[in-house]
Amino acid sequence: SSNNPNMPLTLTVNGQPVSIAGGQFSQNVALNEGINTITIIARDALGQETQSSVTVTSDRTPPTVSLSVPGNVQ
Repeated sequence: SSNNPNMPLTLTVNGQPVSIAGGQFSQNVALNEGINTITIIARDALGQETQSSVTVTSDRTPPTVSLSVPGNVQ
């Protein structure tokens, strides 16, 4: 593995290329309802790569509230 901070890296998030600036990146990821896996792959100029994944859950169903009132309330 290379520890050269000047070696160019390529980065993908779910297969989409991402720019790196100052050692950081930011990428919007579209989520489907339910379980989603986000995979990040970094590759250096020597072809060495590392991969990390995280699983997140998207729940867009709004909560429901039900109130019960006891009988004979005035």
